[in-house]
Amino acid sequence: MKIYLHGAVFVFCVLFAFFFRGYICNRELAEVKKLSGADFAPFEVESAMMYAYINRIADGKGIPEYDPQLKLSHGFRVCEQMSLGLEYFLG
Repeated sequence: MKIYLHGAVFVFCVLFAFFFRGYICNRELAEVKKLSGADFAPFEVESAMMYAYINRIADGKGIPEYDPQLKLSHGFRVCEQMSLGLEYFLG
């Protein structure tokens, strides 16, 4: 019973985080649209990186250990710069 409770709490937290993030995104997009009149918000650097990694995984290429496209990574591995769970799930 305890395991089911922990699992249910985990699933609830993941779903809550997903929907809350969507709410924040929609709120910010509405603010951008109100201020600029445009129905578009540009990628932030982190979002662009995630998008590129998701596309690489979907194409079957995987994520490189060191990303040569990141000019100021200072020799850090990709997994040291950001968590990569969502990219593998969405890719």
